[in-house]
Amino acid sequence: MTTRRTTGPQAHAVKSALTPFGDATLPFYSEIFGGLPVGVVVLHLENPKDVRSFRIMDLNPAAAALTGATVEDLRGRTLAEFPKLLKTPFPSGCLASLQARKPKNLGEISYSDERIRQGIYSVQVFPLSGDFMGVAFENVTDRRHAEQSLRESEERFRMLVQSVQEYAIFQLDPLGQVVSWNSGAERLKGYRAEEVLGKHFSVFYPAEDVSSGKPEQLLAEAVQRGQSEDEGWRIRKDGSRFWANVVVTALRNAKGSLQGFAKVTRDMTNRHGKEESLAKAKELLELRAEQRTAVLSRINQELRIEIAERQRAEDQFKASLDQLRALAARLQSVREEDRTSIAREIHDELGQACTAIKMDLALIGRKATKRQTQLRAKVDSAIRLVDEMIVTLRRIASELTIWA
Repeated sequence: MTTRRTTGPQAHAVKSALTPFGDATLPFYSEIFGGLPVGVVVLHLENPKDVRSFRIMDLNPAAAALTGATVEDLRGRTLAEFPKLLKTPFPSGCLASLQARKPKNLGEISYSDERIRQGIYSVQVFPLSGDFMGVAFENVTDRRHAEQSLRESEERFRMLVQSVQEYAIFQLDPLGQVVSWNSGAERLKGYRAEEVLGKHFSVFYPAEDVSSGKPEQLLAEAVQRGQSEDEGWRIRKDGSRFWANVVVTALRNAKGSLQGFAKVTRDMTNRHGKEESLAKAKELLELRAEQRTAVLSRINQELRIEIAERQRAEDQFKASLDQLRALAARLQSVREEDRTSIAREIHDELGQACTAIKMDLALIGRKATKRQTQLRAKVDSAIRLVDEMIVTLRRIASELTIWA
């Protein structure tokens, strides 16, 4: 930055004003004055009875840059040439500071004219030697606009959070004490703001969770990971319980220091109830499926056994039929033999064979189950057939005996 050395009457006035600081500092005055980032103006009161006679003796480049003017345009002018400035607290503040010989903070002054750009200026004045005044100021327009925007943004966010009814949204300090409360939290948990502010958030947890240190664990996890989430039972002011989904977020400043926590809670009781009902229904369905499978397995096994028994009975029945066919063939082959021999053998051999067949059939009938009705009917029919055959054989034997 290039600095401008002050010469002429203005330099003499400034040197006179700075005399108490000693001549040793004078060589550095130009560099200090020109390099300051804040605006500095040196005024001289030419008529102690008229504040309009304050004259600008000198100003640094920062003063010109902050006001949007030039050093040459402002140097040498009196306050009388700034009529709008005379209507602000600035002239009276300068005079009061000069008379009291004490610095004075004039606060923020909003100002603009044909020479000075529109802005908000933070102004401090301080007396120098004699009738000289020092004025230090900053243009805080952008800062104030940013602060105003931030306040408006924070207010909109506060109104948004306050208007949310479905979620309990509130803040905790680093120790876990409640420091903010929205209407959703009041609706969900039953506490008014004045009843809960300053209390530890563990009041919302069941006794068993408090004993196990669950609230502190959630905060510790949020500190470590930035956020923690949990679902479980929570307690309202009236002692009733509700199932909650909770998200805790650690809040840190630009330097990373922990400032507290944001906590968002949602009532999930209805969903939790539906999930429990669904889980119970699933368990019941699985149990019924297992029971049905067991029943079907048992029935299948019984059917296998019944089929096997029926197969064995049919095999035995076929064997009996084969025996009957063989017997019939035998009878046919010996039909031409001597009737006397036939009659004797019919009585001795065929009679015994029929009796054996009847006993076999009776045994098959006894082994047949109640469900094997067809088999039992066939066995009974075969027994009757054997009985009839025995009668017939006896009759034939008798006839053959008679014929013989």
